[in-house]
Amino acid sequence: MERDENYVPQTRSELGMAPKSVMKTRDYAEIFEETPIFTLARMVIMQVFGWNLYLTYNTLGSPQYPPGTNHWLPSSPLFRKQDRNGIIATNIGLLTWISILAVWTYQTSLATFVKYYFIPYLWTNHWIVMFTYLHHSDPGMPHFRNDTFTFLRGAATTVDRPLMGWQGRFFLHNISHDHVAHHFFSSIPFWKGPELSEHVKKALGDDYNRDETNSWRALHRSFTNCVFVEDDGEIVMWKNRRGEALRKVAGQDD
Repeated sequence: MERDENYVPQTRSELGMAPKSVMKTRDYAEIFEETPIFTLARMVIMQVFGWNLYLTYNTLGSPQYPPGTNHWLPSSPLFRKQDRNGIIATNIGLLTWISILAVWTYQTSLATFVKYYFIPYLWTNHWIVMFTYLHHSDPGMPHFRNDTFTFLRGAATTVDRPLMGWQGRFFLHNISHDHVAHHFFSSIPFWKGPELSEHVKKALGDDYNRDETNSWRALHRSFTNCVFVEDDGEIVMWKNRRGEALRKVAGQDD
């Protein structure tokens, strides 16, 4: 919980909810119940604008950083001092590219820009948000607080998914198919991912996680079941809009 960098769960207290001992099913419904069209609208907002909201406002990022934290300022607490020159160079590159796009749009038309760049850009944002969200927000995956967190636990707490099938392997460089291996060895070249995954599967055994659920169905499942976690407990599970966890930690009260 304390070391997560993105899609950090909100706790019961952060949502201003009463203690679980006094809340009833109808109380959860009063807080979280919404029409399917509103749920869809929130999903679309997350998928289309989530990446830029995270970069600009640290939305759903770690609460350890102060308000106003973003990924654009070289002085941001997200970065180490040795990272700052790289951030400056990135910003210069982005401003240069924005200038090129502005000139191109002026010489062609706004409709051309929207058709050939902006729509594909939003679609790319969608895929980035989708695979990062699904790999880090699954109702069956626990979150660990400081006293129980280890690198091994954190790295193993993700799910491999066959996102987009062969297209996902090709266009997304295996990041979804081999995400568990990526957590353990993040610097390995992507083309080594499939081979590495086979070794990781053998090493983890029953602790290896893979989900063949259709990606769109999995997105809706996570969006409606990964709502909040409890304030207490060193190992916590996601709870849904009814205040129920789809999976419980052995030996720990709900």
